[in-house]
Amino acid sequence: MTTVFTKGQGSLTISATENIQLAGYKAADLSTSMFSRLGSNLVITLDNSGTDKIIVTNYLTDTDSTLTIQFEDAILTSLELDTYIANNTAITTYTGYDGTKFSDTLTAPVTNYGRGSDYRKISGLAGDDTVIGSEKANPLYGNEGNDTLIGNAGYDELFGGEGTDTYIFAKGHEGDKIQSETNANDTTILKFVGANLADLVLRVDFKHLIIQVYGDTTDSVTITDYFANKQPITFVFEDRTITLEEYLEANSVFKKALTVNIIDGTSASETLTGTEANDIIYSQGGKDIVMALAGDDQATTIKKSAATLFYMASGNDIAVGGDSNDRFYLGVGNDKAQGNNGNDIIYGDDDSEAIKATGGGNDIIYGGNGADQIYGQFGDDILYGNQDANPSSTMRNPDNDMIDGGDGNDLLFGGVGHDNLFGGAGDDILNGESGDQYFSQGNDYLSGDWGADSYVFSGAFGYDVVADRGASDNSEIDVISFTDLNLSDVLFSLNGTNLLISVVNNSKNFVEVVDFATDAANHIEQFNFKDQIGVGISLVEYGGTMTVQVNLPTATTTEII
Repeated sequence: MTTVFTKGQGSLTISATENIQLAGYKAADLSTSMFSRLGSNLVITLDNSGTDKIIVTNYLTDTDSTLTIQFEDAILTSLELDTYIANNTAITTYTGYDGTKFSDTLTAPVTNYGRGSDYRKISGLAGDDTVIGSEKANPLYGNEGNDTLIGNAGYDELFGGEGTDTYIFAKGHEGDKIQSETNANDTTILKFVGANLADLVLRVDFKHLIIQVYGDTTDSVTITDYFANKQPITFVFEDRTITLEEYLEANSVFKKALTVNIIDGTSASETLTGTEANDIIYSQGGKDIVMALAGDDQATTIKKSAATLFYMASGNDIAVGGDSNDRFYLGVGNDKAQGNNGNDIIYGDDDSEAIKATGGGNDIIYGGNGADQIYGQFGDDILYGNQDANPSSTMRNPDNDMIDGGDGNDLLFGGVGHDNLFGGAGDDILNGESGDQYFSQGNDYLSGDWGADSYVFSGAFGYDVVADRGASDNSEIDVISFTDLNLSDVLFSLNGTNLLISVVNNSKNFVEVVDFATDAANHIEQFNFKDQIGVGISLVEYGGTMTVQVNLPTATTTEII
């Protein structure tokens, strides 16, 4: 179809498959015409006044366009028009628009788009595009062609698409994700500005490859599903360009770490057994048993509600549960376990573990021997720094644990060692626990946070510090209890602004409540002893000195200590 456009006619809109016959315009007028972009439409302004204007709908994205422009003395073919526009940076270099069928340079705008502080999806189309993110989080798409993607700062999601794509990173780029490609002929090129090959660190996160080169763990690149697709990767550093395959052949440590077996379960209930190497095990249905064996293994559940039983043997393993009541037995090595939803039970081993009971279940965690980090998070959890619920006098955890109850009404036991216990929100009970009869005294740090918290001390508990940091209006009754001491067995005094509780017959046993005198949020409302329940402590000025006053629960007798 041919449409005639006469000089002075004004504005005309046509499709990208039509032809235009210009009356009153010669080929020489092309040099004074202006080509611009309006979304995916091509706008041709034929005269200096801007009166004569032709809008070609979807021309910039229509790869099947057959548009020709016929002047009075020449014809501009569709191919010639494409070549002319491809060199027009006013169209192919843009901020805020997606790409065209040409090779574009596209930049994400710095604007709030309602998802995060600065979110804007920018997509190339055909051609070898350069797609540049803002300083915040952006999803960037190269699509067809050999594209270059630059995320800049922010946690960006980068999709190169078909072709050999290049991703450029610099220090401070933060944590970016690249979707791996399934085509073995498409090489992914990773260029790290200001870094050398010696800076390269590689690690495995289930099917994902994580790359770090700038030292800071916040600067990382994750190739998602890399171990499922095994796409070719080339690294470009300041001092060397090398493929991942070449690098692993020269580095036996990383080659061993990145040599993994993927074991996928089915929808049935089954036993998934790993190998002696590094395995990635997916429990996908039914009541499964995961036997990880040796190696640095990673096991998880995928979209399932049935319970999974995890047995993690030697190696530095990772186990992640699902929405049911999972049970974890961690083996030798520095393991990590995450319970997620459900009422999970997690048993640590003799080494240092990082254990999280995420989700809303009521979980029980036994840290085991080793300096553990235990997080209860949501739910009413019971967290033990030691291994056994009823440990013997010869088997107790002597290491230094960090236990965080998170939300919910939690029960925390530090075990022996210099432990840090944080109750989090909720009405928590924190037990620093004793130590002389086991290995050694434990000097613990106990923080109940919001909620009516209870701090329990017995035996030779060492020098413990309580920082409650709860409500400041006495709406939450926080309690310190000494299960085997009478009121007369302790002395109350001030150590600066802190309340110091000393045991008369044991010079190694103290409890110090930080900022008791100056911060109402750290006030303990009640103290319990074997012979007195509900003792209160207040501060009075006595002889020009601030003094601790003990208030007995009967309110008939007070003593100045």
